[in-house]
Amino acid sequence: MDSINHYGESIRRKKVRQLRKYYNENGLNIIGLNDNQGIYDKTLSRKSLLDYIVEMLDEEETSVININAFCQLFNRTEHIDYFLKSNLSLKEIKDIQLGSVLVALGEKLKTMHFPKVVGKLGYINKKLYREEENDSKFRLADTIRDSKEPIIIYSCGLKDLMLECSSDIYDEMIVAKEGTVIKVMNGIENNINNILSLNNQADIFVLGACLSELLRKKENVLPVEVLLEYNKQLSILCNKYGVQYIDIESIYQGYTSSKKKDLATYKLARLIIEHIYIRKFWSKKSLNISNNDFTIEGNGTNDLLVYLYQSLMKLEEDYMSLSGREVHINEQKKLCIQKELETVEKVLLKKM
Repeated sequence: MDSINHYGESIRRKKVRQLRKYYNENGLNIIGLNDNQGIYDKTLSRKSLLDYIVEMLDEEETSVININAFCQLFNRTEHIDYFLKSNLSLKEIKDIQLGSVLVALGEKLKTMHFPKVVGKLGYINKKLYREEENDSKFRLADTIRDSKEPIIIYSCGLKDLMLECSSDIYDEMIVAKEGTVIKVMNGIENNINNILSLNNQADIFVLGACLSELLRKKENVLPVEVLLEYNKQLSILCNKYGVQYIDIESIYQGYTSSKKKDLATYKLARLIIEHIYIRKFWSKKSLNISNNDFTIEGNGTNDLLVYLYQSLMKLEEDYMSLSGREVHINEQKKLCIQKELETVEKVLLKKM
């Protein structure tokens, strides 16, 4: 058994060396979009998924751009479109991530009176999302468009699904699950189309839903049948566009402690590295075709604010024509966008 494990590790290292040489010659640009439901958040003591992938593939002289846009608040499929259209810089993304974390902390602690704890948590997260040299130069859509073969780690759709199902009782979800899931798939498909419109050489890796992780959460409103249908439709969609679906269920089962979460993230990074290797050296390369003609319209956070206001106005216009569960969903979406608007306004005013 030891000899088998040693041989397997030797093969893995050989693959990593090949990939390092490849990205040393072509540049290593990696982007994470946008929901962290399938990904454990980074902390000061725990690396992010993207950090692990870069660490495995980077050589000293490799040109690296690492844009981590996973976000606690701006985590629905529409936000990916807004981020891309706004062409946010890495600095702006970090500001929005910090604002999202502080909003989440505020909600958790608003009924408590621990100002020292709140202040300390705020300080820690400001260190976590601190600006680094050149962050203002790296813009999201520009990086995808201008990279030779950017790596896109896509994790989105579950927050959309939770929002769509928030008013349903269990039986209604089961009856309506196909239409609800397909509606979410339409948002994911639009994201994929927009990314491929920017760069049809992008290597996109789409993370599925982790059932065991979601079902243990108190706030989860999704029964297992809906989650199974979600993963099924997501896999079908990935096959349609020639992008890689990643089943993360076996990776994350049983990982709840901080140390184990770090191990799970590391194992997921290794799994993605394996898929990158297959895509680069084994599978026949073909161009991914986009059905969209995506245009970069904006130039930063101000434009993101405009898109959010437009989304809120559209919900207001639609409200009077709705009935039943759609009214509740509309109201929930408006509450979400109002919170998002408040966060972006604070970012612009530097009031965090």
